[in-house]
Amino acid sequence: MYVPPPGACASASRWVERSVRAAKLAECWKQLDNLENLLLGPFFCGAMMSLADFAVFPTIVFMEFYMPRVFAWSESALFHDRPRLCAWYTVHMSSLPAASRVRDELVDSMLAKEATGLLKAIIAETKDETYKWKYP
Repeated sequence: MYVPPPGACASASRWVERSVRAAKLAECWKQLDNLENLLLGPFFCGAMMSLADFAVFPTIVFMEFYMPRVFAWSESALFHDRPRLCAWYTVHMSSLPAASRVRDELVDSMLAKEATGLLKAIIAETKDETYKWKYP
């Protein structure tokens, strides 16, 4: 989501074409539904936390940060029609001191990246109405 488009201060091997970015964004939306369906309890594997929770949590933090800023998603879009995922993130995971620390560190890092102006090139690409950028 945060890899720049061609010519925006990135090496050619790190470019993401607009059509690829839009397709990956659609896939992210679909995978959020899959995450909703995979939750077996308050955590991914049931009543107790597991490595699955620790693997998914940073991804949701990234999405929570980038989707509204870059793709103009509403603040609640990640959890649209996904009550289990919402509860997992906002209640069960976010109440853990370690998870809060991870979230804070990731957000600080993403804010620093945003301050460099790197996201401006990606945001400019989202003006192309040929592709769908905003979900739901």
